[in-house]
Amino acid sequence: MSGVRTAVWVLFTGLIFIRAEVESLGVNWGTMATHKMDPKTVVQMMKDNGITKVKLFDAEQSTMSALAGSGIEVMIAIPNDQLLAMNDYSRAKKFVQRNVTRYNFNGGVNIKYVAVGNEPFLTAYNGSNLKTTFPALQNIQNALNEAGHGDTVKATVPSNADVYGSPTDNPVPSAGRFRPDINDQMVQLVQFLAKNNAPFTVNIYPFLSLYGNDDFPVDYAFFDGASQPIVDNGIQYTNVFDANYDTLVSALKAAGFGDMPIIVGEVGWPTDGDKNANINMAYRFYNGLLPRLASNKGTPLRPGGIEVYLFGLIDEDAKSIAPGSFERHWGIFRYDGQPKFAMDISGRGQNSFLVPAQNVRYQEKRWCQFNPDAKDLSKLGENINYACTFADCTPLGYGSSCNGLDANANASYAFNAYFQVQNQDEMACNFQGLAMVTTLNISTETCRFNIQIVGTYSDASRSSVYLFVYSIFLHLLIVFDCVIMLYLMIQVIICYEETYGNFSNIDFDIFSLRANFLKIGFYGAIFEGIICGSLSQILRASVGDQGKVLLAKNIVLCGEEGMERFWNMVNVLFVGAILLSLFGSNVEGLGVNWGTKAYHQLPPEKVVQMLKDNEIEKVKLFDADENVLNTFAETNIEVMVAVKNSELEEMTNKTKAKHWVKDNVVKHIDHNVKITMVAVGNEPFREDYENMYINSTLLALENIQRALDKLSLGDRIKASVPFNEDIYMTPPWKPFPSAGIFRPEISDQVEDIADFLAKHNAPFIVNIYPFTSVALSDDSYPSDFAFFDGNVGITDDNIDYTNVFDASYDTCVSALKQVGHENMTIIVGEIGWPTDGNVLANKTLASRFYKGLLPRLAAKEGTPLRPGHIEVYLFELLDEDAKSILPGNFERHWGIFDYAGQPKFNMSLNGKDENKTLIGVKDVEYQSKKWCVLKAQKSLDKHKLHESLLYACDNADCSAFAEGGSCSGLSSPDKTSYALNAYFQASNQSKDSCDFGGLATEVETDPSKGYCKFNIQIVPYDPKDSWTRFKSWFSSSHITRAPPVAFTSLALLAMG
Repeated sequence: MSGVRTAVWVLFTGLIFIRAEVESLGVNWGTMATHKMDPKTVVQMMKDNGITKVKLFDAEQSTMSALAGSGIEVMIAIPNDQLLAMNDYSRAKKFVQRNVTRYNFNGGVNIKYVAVGNEPFLTAYNGSNLKTTFPALQNIQNALNEAGHGDTVKATVPSNADVYGSPTDNPVPSAGRFRPDINDQMVQLVQFLAKNNAPFTVNIYPFLSLYGNDDFPVDYAFFDGASQPIVDNGIQYTNVFDANYDTLVSALKAAGFGDMPIIVGEVGWPTDGDKNANINMAYRFYNGLLPRLASNKGTPLRPGGIEVYLFGLIDEDAKSIAPGSFERHWGIFRYDGQPKFAMDISGRGQNSFLVPAQNVRYQEKRWCQFNPDAKDLSKLGENINYACTFADCTPLGYGSSCNGLDANANASYAFNAYFQVQNQDEMACNFQGLAMVTTLNISTETCRFNIQIVGTYSDASRSSVYLFVYSIFLHLLIVFDCVIMLYLMIQVIICYEETYGNFSNIDFDIFSLRANFLKIGFYGAIFEGIICGSLSQILRASVGDQGKVLLAKNIVLCGEEGMERFWNMVNVLFVGAILLSLFGSNVEGLGVNWGTKAYHQLPPEKVVQMLKDNEIEKVKLFDADENVLNTFAETNIEVMVAVKNSELEEMTNKTKAKHWVKDNVVKHIDHNVKITMVAVGNEPFREDYENMYINSTLLALENIQRALDKLSLGDRIKASVPFNEDIYMTPPWKPFPSAGIFRPEISDQVEDIADFLAKHNAPFIVNIYPFTSVALSDDSYPSDFAFFDGNVGITDDNIDYTNVFDASYDTCVSALKQVGHENMTIIVGEIGWPTDGNVLANKTLASRFYKGLLPRLAAKEGTPLRPGHIEVYLFELLDEDAKSILPGNFERHWGIFDYAGQPKFNMSLNGKDENKTLIGVKDVEYQSKKWCVLKAQKSLDKHKLHESLLYACDNADCSAFAEGGSCSGLSSPDKTSYALNAYFQASNQSKDSCDFGGLATEVETDPSKGYCKFNIQIVPYDPKDSWTRFKSWFSSSHITRAPPVAFTSLALLAMG
């Protein structure tokens, strides 16, 4: 593109005015914010201001989609934590394919550069990227060349200005050299850039020269004169930018590349977070820089135009402040896309405010402030610290915009920052009674108390780029697939005849059959699965693993006699399977989730006995708690253990992953715990996690599976990642299951994980929640669509969807198909319906949901795009009264059993007997029959009463108060009594816990009101008292799960 952008306006007088922008001016667009603006809005804002170049810090797809067709030149980036991965050329090729080739079409994204890392040689990194940066650069540029992009797209490495310097005994620009400890690497890098006609990219920060150095002359950081310029061979340097730039020029010259093009990748001035970071100084800096750039004056050693990217475009309130509090305030626009000060991007002295972002939506005009009536201020400090841990309080720092506030206003700022980050949730403005919501703007003249925007970042995933790419790819895939299927079907017949000859001489050895079918690829495996997979499944269900081994070793059937014996056995097993289906146990493959976030946990051995009593044969855990796992010994219950999200980063280390597997899998397998899967994380790509686990999940998955493989467990134990259903979606132009795609901003990562799972024959796990689809949507959502007995629905290519479960599941099927895994096994890791905490969360609707779901599963109807059996884990087994209620108060009430292990409503796990009652935990020990209630008094201190209620609910479960909850209709005194009792029970009925400054008293009469039950807690479980049972093979519990003797005997007779 031309370096000069010209706009011609013909006025009525006939005069022509020409407006020229700064040549080659770009901006850095970072997205580390708690509430991101819609990328389309940001792109339009750049266009409105004549910004023609942008530098990104990743290649996030919703951002790229918004840039498609804009004409803006783009530098995409590979983050430092992906440099090691790019050392693998195949990964580098995949990156180029996904992030460059994908957008390289007419109307696509105008990609000019790929930034390999971001300041990877920074001194503070202590050489951690030293060995990975250059190989990554090589691979990316070579991959660009191989893909045909090398002439137009160049790879470069944005370096911090600390990669070069002048010696202390001659501190002038002409003496510039690369840092001695990295000189060899820098020379190697520069040689490669020169060979590929790529530029050197450097980030220069005059502000940082001033920051933290009180001896640095302030004027030298700007462009309007310095009283004491640096003189170097007769050249006067009056500003640090020129001096720094020319130090690099000299370093390149010393390395033999004095004419190498230089891009200034970052330069700017922050507006808050330090005494020198303010709007006035930023204005002064840009008012000097931009005219200099517009004049094409260059620097003394490199006259002419300089390609520059301003840092940055928008403030980022979630960015690390390790370098300094100013890090969140580099934007020339505020967090909401509003300009901070007047500036002239053209550099022609026409200072005016930039064009702001249009149609930005804000949250309500509400703030959270310090409660002036708060009595107990002893916890004020810790509550302020808590708020500032999860929100941006950098303006409160020394020299910052809000530094002059008094103590109460400081607290208000912190509380409001947290309140806004939490989307103005009422519970986020409590802080143990220290805060209150106000509709009065509490900003001061110098300190702005922000109202957050409504984040619409995910909307950008509705991408026209995806539609273009996939519309072409899908047609090619369908044609190719049909041809391949026809070819492989013919090959199956030929291979079958060549391998076995006459049908009467077939060798039915399971393993040789599998091997021969697999020789002809994927479709051969399908036929193999039909013949021997079904047989082995029947055997596994009826005669266990020993029977399967017996089959593999001894059933070598030849001739008519062998065939007769084989079919006799099949007939016996077939009849047995029918009888088992009529009189047998639960829905095939049905499991439950067992969470343990409760104030008082049931003894694990009693819960496991309850699982056995209800013939539940699969359990999914959320950790690998030793006390829980020990109780599964010798039970034959299949267990999925879990790596917690907080452990994912640690599992990226191969050694630590191996230790985890040894401690949490091998150890328990040795005691006959039937671990079958390892869940790596729990919904790690949820949108509200803000990509926190995006770079650690795949590495953790790989390391866990490889550790299992090395310990010879990989064939029977698979690692997978349970995802939330928000990882996939349908575009607005085709909101149907058949158009399902993975969320664009994470689709690359999900595809990588799906590839890995396919390679290791592991399933894809997704959690589907019909309840949240209706409960968290607006009133226009048809509630019947959440169940299985309605007629409301959607039609997709002649397929009628009458429930959201089928629609969501098939959207996942379609998304997997788009990335080449149409036939991947899908496990529904969580599905259920809560019974309290929301107007739609009650026992009646939960019963309705399960009465629809379970018969569907039992009938193996599957879904329109995936008929047949679906493996499902119900969510969940028990209520968890200590669970976070951030998603909603219903979060504590998903159990099909209550907190004490008692069934809530009739349900049949076999999907046939709707009136069946589940078997609850036996011999539950409850605390004494006493409750804590509000004293009957004529006059009460309302403020004290309110504080007591809040305190009790902060430390116990009051989720039943939610609108539509079982206790939402209580009077104010009864609500207080409920809260006091909840706290009393959670505190083990201690005498001190039923005082509340004389407001409460203990009673022995049940104060429950209608549907609102005032619970008595169970006796708390102490792991020390738990008996760890490692039973023998012939224990009674094992015998009860043995196959019927008659079926076993008949099968053995049939085998001769």
